[in-house]
Amino acid sequence: MVRQAARREATRDQMFAAATALFAARGFEATTVDDIVREADVAKGTFYYHFTSKEDLVVVMARLRLGELIQAMEARLAAGDRPVDALRGLLADSVAAAESDRALTAIFLQQSFREPPELRNGPPLPSFRRAAAQAIGLAQAAGEIRTDVPASELGMMVGVLFAGAEMAWLAAGAHDALAPRVERAFTIFLEGAAAR
Repeated sequence: MVRQAARREATRDQMFAAATALFAARGFEATTVDDIVREADVAKGTFYYHFTSKEDLVVVMARLRLGELIQAMEARLAAGDRPVDALRGLLADSVAAAESDRALTAIFLQQSFREPPELRNGPPLPSFRRAAAQAIGLAQAAGEIRTDVPASELGMMVGVLFAGAEMAWLAAGAHDALAPRVERAFTIFLEGAAAR
């Protein structure tokens, strides 16, 4: 069972690598599922075992990458970081991931507004909104964040602010930096969300 799960994950990773290379070379729209399976050297049925579409592949790839960043935030919390600082770390890690591949970030962002697919034969996909809400809930319990707005709603606000900063960064061109935009948005958010 464990070996089978490892094979599935390795096959999925092959398809992620193939898709990433093809998107970079040809663009998202010009890349087909046939191109991905040919590049990954897998059967088309294998692709559809894992994903329902090329768009789902992108969303799953982004969400799994996000899962690694959320684990780092949870490690900060476990190490005793203030929840607001752990959330700031998640934002910084997300900025670094976005800036590492601008073109792929644009595809991820475009597809992120779709209802996320669930992994077949796997746990629910990681969610930025849920992770932000987790940290905000802890900050509320510590008296740092106002409690008259639910943590889930505040988590959604942080997600929207991050997506807005990403959109503005992508629109501004290659010479712009994402980190200052995100830091400004988060600072303004914290000013409004601070406990009274």
